[in-house]
Amino acid sequence: MAKPEGREETRAELYGEEIPDLPASARLVDVWRELGPGKQDWIEIDAFNRASGRSLVPVEAICLVEMSRAFSSEIGERSPFRIAPMERSA
Repeated sequence: MAKPEGREETRAELYGEEIPDLPASARLVDVWRELGPGKQDWIEIDAFNRASGRSLVPVEAICLVEMSRAFSSEIGERSPFRIAPMERSA
C-alpha cells in the first residue's frame, strides 16, 4: 500500500479505506464546459458559482479545479512524440 512521504502508516491507515461520496460527473462536466477552456482557478469557479446560482459543494469545486489543471497540463504538452492519454498503456 502507498505511504505518504516520511510516514510509516499507509494512506488507508491514516485516512481509512472508505471511498468518499463523489458528486455526479454529468453535472461537473456541464459546469466545466460552461466555465470554458483554459485553466480555471478558485477565483473563477467561486465567481461562476455565485453568478450562476449553481450552489456547488466544496468537493465539486475541488474536482473542477483538478479537472481544469489536468486539461491545461495536457493541452500545454507540445511534444511531437507525445502519446495521447487514451492511447497510453498502463
